[in-house]
Amino acid sequence: MSEKKVKWQELKDDLTQAINTFHHPESNRSLETIERCLSGLFDKHRKSTGTLLWAGYISDIHRNRSLEAHHKDVLYGAFVKFTTSRDLLREYLKFVITIRDSVGDTNSWDEDEDEESGGETPPPVIQPEDAAIVVTPGLQRTWREWVGSKILQNTPSLITPEPVSNVSMAVNIDKSILRLAVLNEADWVFPSDISSLGAAEQARIKKILEIGTPNDTLLETAVKGGNIKVVENLIRLLKSVNIDQSERGGMLHSAIEARRPEIAQLLVNEYPKIIEETPNNLSALQVLRKTEQFAKWKELEEFLVSKSVRRKTPSLVRRLLYDPNSQSSHLYADLSIFNDPIHNFDAFLASLEEKDFASLERKKYKVNFYSTLMYVKLPRLRNKEPNSNREEAFIVLNWLRTRSVRTILELHVPDAIKGPHTDELIEKWLGLEPEKDGFKSIETLNWERLDLSLETLKVIRGLQNVYLYTENWNTLAFWTSTEGLCSKDHENDNALSKARADKYRDKAIDRVNRAILERDSRIKNEGRIPQALTINVRVAAWGSEDSGEGTSDNHASNKVTPRQVTDLDHFLRQDPRQLISAREILADNFWPRPTRVAIIDNGVDAGINKIWDRVAESESFVEDDTKTRESSVWLASHPHGTQMASIVTDIDPHCLLYIAKVGTGKENLVSPDNIIAAIKWLAEFKVDVVVISLTLKTPDPGIAKAISNADDNGNGPIFLCATEDVGITGDKVYPAYFPQTIAIAACDRGGKESIYTDSKAHYYFQGYQIHTDCLSYGARQTDEPSGSSIATAIGAGVASLILSCKSLADAERRSRKTRLDTVRAVFNDMIDKTNSAKYVSPGKLFKGGEANGVTWSTDDWKNWIQNMFQPDGRYS
Repeated sequence: MSEKKVKWQELKDDLTQAINTFHHPESNRSLETIERCLSGLFDKHRKSTGTLLWAGYISDIHRNRSLEAHHKDVLYGAFVKFTTSRDLLREYLKFVITIRDSVGDTNSWDEDEDEESGGETPPPVIQPEDAAIVVTPGLQRTWREWVGSKILQNTPSLITPEPVSNVSMAVNIDKSILRLAVLNEADWVFPSDISSLGAAEQARIKKILEIGTPNDTLLETAVKGGNIKVVENLIRLLKSVNIDQSERGGMLHSAIEARRPEIAQLLVNEYPKIIEETPNNLSALQVLRKTEQFAKWKELEEFLVSKSVRRKTPSLVRRLLYDPNSQSSHLYADLSIFNDPIHNFDAFLASLEEKDFASLERKKYKVNFYSTLMYVKLPRLRNKEPNSNREEAFIVLNWLRTRSVRTILELHVPDAIKGPHTDELIEKWLGLEPEKDGFKSIETLNWERLDLSLETLKVIRGLQNVYLYTENWNTLAFWTSTEGLCSKDHENDNALSKARADKYRDKAIDRVNRAILERDSRIKNEGRIPQALTINVRVAAWGSEDSGEGTSDNHASNKVTPRQVTDLDHFLRQDPRQLISAREILADNFWPRPTRVAIIDNGVDAGINKIWDRVAESESFVEDDTKTRESSVWLASHPHGTQMASIVTDIDPHCLLYIAKVGTGKENLVSPDNIIAAIKWLAEFKVDVVVISLTLKTPDPGIAKAISNADDNGNGPIFLCATEDVGITGDKVYPAYFPQTIAIAACDRGGKESIYTDSKAHYYFQGYQIHTDCLSYGARQTDEPSGSSIATAIGAGVASLILSCKSLADAERRSRKTRLDTVRAVFNDMIDKTNSAKYVSPGKLFKGGEANGVTWSTDDWKNWIQNMFQPDGRYS
């Protein structure tokens, strides 16, 4: 027998004898006896290479059901205290960790262990007669959990190896038991808390948890492994040492790609901000949509959407939800612009109820919303006579239901003091079952109505926060009684009327706090855990203002439309495409591709169908000071943006509109950041023409860079920008005079400069008293606006028509000219030099058959387009 095998056998015999002695009923199982036994064994076998036998020895201790728990503690503690070899214990732990699939087979040694042990032959299982047991799965689990508790209690240094240097505290992750536990899904190894350890040991463990492997942290490795128990335990350990993993968005993506929805949901619930991360410019939802559908794909999508919309800023939420394969939807319905008396809220409500008798669909405001809205806010409602059965809020909510809205995170209804919505109707409408087209949930209710019945709150599903209003002390007393709010697990925010509540403020707060304590005590006595309940008392004035109806200053006049002022009426009447519907043009497979015109302004009125039906995408970039609210792009407080869209679609009725809202009114200051964000957003849709009518006195470098990037060396869109209406005395304004833009000024009906025309502009278009559409709910607004912004919209419509004709003639896109080159060439040929060297008269080129006394057929019209814009011609 070789010397090595002799040493193995001697060690095996000695360990077996030691265990048998310890197991003997008459043995002295004191710590002193055990330490003396172990001391002799180590003195005799200190140089032995049988570390695996030692591992088997301690393994047998834990698997022995004949020993009581405190005896195991004594033996294990003595072994740990005595040995100076960390490697021996580490071998044992590796052995325990790596037998996860071999219950009862303690000979299942890992091949790597054999190599690390110097090529040792795996030892036989040490099974003394008095200690022999069968290891069942349940017992193995109990044993592992017991071992896991002892790791931290007796050998914390095993969790992480000794530092390479005491100065750097550097550690080798490959030798960490934690990494081995992750790779082998040994969830029981992870301690729940390490606060009891020394500073040096805590620092090493935190280092291991932070650095992980060269590619992943330990948590990322665990997520890829797919064992949710390992992930749960590791997250608990990470949180105990204050290591945040919210920025590790790749983990969430890995869980989604591995089709592990339960781990994806766990990560988002434990680290809510992780959903904001977009590795490789992809959100979690976008990764899911790229992943082949699996069993719980739809449930995970709904979960991710629900969590995404709860992030505070609308701009962030849009980025997380963005789907390039579908038309954009809106996140909120803010109707507060109707607080301005120049807008008629009743007219808006009437348009929501107006239906097409043929299709029974609503005629107007066919706005797309997400199924979950961040907030819905109505304007301050006017006072009415009592018992008037008002229904303004219900008309809006019913409209939202028809637009597929199912969840509202916050509903704010500033009701009237006199003649508000009744409790009965509020309960009826908000209590509709989801299967009857009711809302799945309204999480925060802020219905500014005095003394709202608490019975009404019971029917609202998903309610988490509620604002309550009263001017009556008795009502407050009831709300804070055991029969009132404190009988329900709601979080509430009660506001008292300023006029009646000042002297009761301190008393009210004291009563509320006492009520909460009484409620919590009652629930605890019932053996339940009370849900957190916060009631804040705020004294505030009631701010109700009546909304005036206003009157329109529209007047009858000799109105001239955009197509008439450009002499395009004859040409457009013979366009065979006029029979094509907007829905057909919006289809992805429509050919030739319609011209895409972007309007950067103050939004448009979605109640004007002939405009809104042409809107392919729309977005608002106007946020309030808190960055949590945005102004709705489909409602405008001023008609300017709507008028711009009306002009463009009148000249080219087959274009698609891309609406970017960067301001709320014509005169309001617009942040350059809003303009920059809008230009970047529009670049995603490869628009052809961009209309910017606002002006800045000084060039903004951020806007200049955004336009330059979008221009893409002439391959991007054409930017048509308005000049200032100050005549020859004005300075250059921006973005009109950036190198990549075309500056447009307004001239009079005869094509001549007026006192307001900026003579520095590149081109003039007629821009005075042009008839356009106005806000469907507006009052005191003109439908014949004037100025360079109107001229710019006309120029954009003509540019869109030019590019549309070019697409018809050049279906194979063989043109050598860029969009800008083509438009400039056509503009130059349409200049009417009899009036001005810059006045563009589209009718000079686009005459049409009727203008010459000839009625064109469809073929005549197509032939003219083909000849004018042939691929190798002047304009291509």
